[in-house]
Amino acid sequence: MNKIKNIVIVEDEIIIAEDLRITLKNLGYHVSALFTEGQSIIDEIDNIQVDLILMDIMLNGVLSGIETAEIIQQKHDIPIIYVTAYANSKILQQVKKTKHLSKMKKINL
Repeated sequence: MNKIKNIVIVEDEIIIAEDLRITLKNLGYHVSALFTEGQSIIDEIDNIQVDLILMDIMLNGVLSGIETAEIIQQKHDIPIIYVTAYANSKILQQVKKTKHLSKMKKINL
């Protein structure tokens, strides 16, 4: 039995977020919320069901996905998978400092 029931997507590109949502729905998962900014999920995290977060590294707003994950992880033990088009060594070193489940690279088809 799959324990992950509610997935939250934090992605500033709406087309990518919707594509992820549709793909996850077709695989039998429920996307409980979509956010485009880090501060938005931080403000709402206590009000939504979350078993897993798919987090873009580069977000709209003041906070990056990495900074957002660090703030969330101070209060919540929620697994995070980073989804990013940016995978340079500096970013990967920042990601390694956070407690994350995995990383996925975005590709253009």
